[in-house]
Amino acid sequence: MTDQAKRMSITLMAVDDHPVVVEGVIALVSRELADVRLVGSATRWDAALSLLESLPSPPDVVLMDLHLVD
Repeated sequence: MTDQAKRMSITLMAVDDHPVVVEGVIALVSRELADVRLVGSATRWDAALSLLESLPSPPDVVLMDLHLVD
């Protein structure tokens, strides 16, 4: 992906406590959504927060399970 394409793409982070859901989102994004760039994924709240803090800029979209198990 070129630098210009990276700047024009939508950034996405996926968070779900079911790894198969996260893997499905990753597969769907990489296969079907050329203008969406996955910047990270997590299966726990604490991992998601750490990932958000480590990114150079926040993602445009966070696709998150609202009923994450602690």
